[in-house]
Amino acid sequence: MTYERDAATLTYGLYRYPDSPSISWDYLDDGTNSDGVYWAMVRYNGLLWLVYRGSVTTQDWVRDFYTFDNPFLHTQLGPVHPGMYKGLPTTIQKALSFVKAG
Repeated sequence: MTYERDAATLTYGLYRYPDSPSISWDYLDDGTNSDGVYWAMVRYNGLLWLVYRGSVTTQDWVRDFYTFDNPFLHTQLGPVHPGMYKGLPTTIQKALSFVKAG
């Protein structure tokens, strides 16, 4: 399958390093809004991909410390680490509106 290659290509493209592939994102949130999550969406090879960037900046690493060893149990999502959940409601709402739009 090409899913693994597509996932790697898109994830590396989101980091925007000099040698990263140039991706024409359908939606890109650089994390400067209140949720602080750097993520993007793109329709690629017949699928809608939601891609989250990992820690790069000092602020990213600070947010990582909000992730505890023991996740809490979310009623709809299951076990979720608090650091990941901080921006999840916003990204879910945006993703759902994007999916419904097309």
